[in-house]
Amino acid sequence: MRRLLENGANSSFINQLTDPRIDIAHLTADPAALLKAKEQKRHPAVILPKYIYAPERANSSGLDLTDPGVTEPLLAAMQEARKKEWPVPAAPPLDKVFSAAQAAFGTWHRRPVEERAAALNRLSGLLERDRAALMALLADEGGKTLPDALSEVREATDFCRYYAARARQDFTPEILPGPTGERNTLTLHGRGVFACISPWNFPLAIFLGQVAARARRRKQRHRQARAADAARGGSCRQAGA
Repeated sequence: MRRLLENGANSSFINQLTDPRIDIAHLTADPAALLKAKEQKRHPAVILPKYIYAPERANSSGLDLTDPGVTEPLLAAMQEARKKEWPVPAAPPLDKVFSAAQAAFGTWHRRPVEERAAALNRLSGLLERDRAALMALLADEGGKTLPDALSEVREATDFCRYYAARARQDFTPEILPGPTGERNTLTLHGRGVFACISPWNFPLAIFLGQVAARARRRKQRHRQARAADAARGGSCRQAGA
């Protein structure tokens, strides 16, 4: 049925071949030459992969793994990355890890959202820069094929850019209605320290997805303040309540 529809269409080569009104030179013209002669090569409604999430964020870059001109230098870069040793340091006591994280939380929590979002975007750029080394590790330690390793690096990159974009949008204070004249403000604040465990099947993407999500503020806080309530609150604080 498919071939019947294709060959029976008015625009099909077979249909036009039997049409005496169509010049044979037109049918045998070089398609590449016809395309080259056109001023506009791409349909304006077809968005390039890099911009499918624009303007919110850039899409992660992919590779055409069917092209030897792409895979050969990629495999060479992966092989070169395998020459580097990745020493595994001795794990410090868990209580010291959490103490250090707790000590750093206040500083990170007070950083403007734009700084945290910029850090995540820088990380996404570093992931793409070191793509070959990461793919080699995923292939050697996780048994990933080339397409799977590439997809995981891309997913980790997209996680960083997604959460950076969401942070910029979600953490702008939102003014809510005040039916009795009070000022209601909805803001987001950090909940504290999280422990993220790297899963065996997606050790890079899912782990970084957890970390990137926690690197932005997560706790929802609804604050209501009227003049009288604020005065009472100040008195309570002075009293140590």
